[in-house]
Amino acid sequence: MIYLPAHSPFTFYASCVSPDPNSSGFPSLEAKAAFEAEGISLWKQLQKELAPNYEVFYFSETLRKVVSDMNELASSLPAYI
Repeated sequence: MIYLPAHSPFTFYASCVSPDPNSSGFPSLEAKAAFEAEGISLWKQLQKELAPNYEVFYFSETLRKVVSDMNELASSLPAYI
């Protein structure tokens, strides 16, 4: 089991999710951007630590899709790379 600190981005994300889709979401665009940046940072770190034994994927909230290649992400979201 993995325990995350109370200030982790995943804890923040969970606080944005609601059973009612109309009330779900980030409190601001800045919060969404910060979450995306932190997620990309964690993805890069995991890729370095787990390579070559594992392939690590990332789901981009901004792109609304799974990304597996840093070049793909860089071409779609250059501000985050």
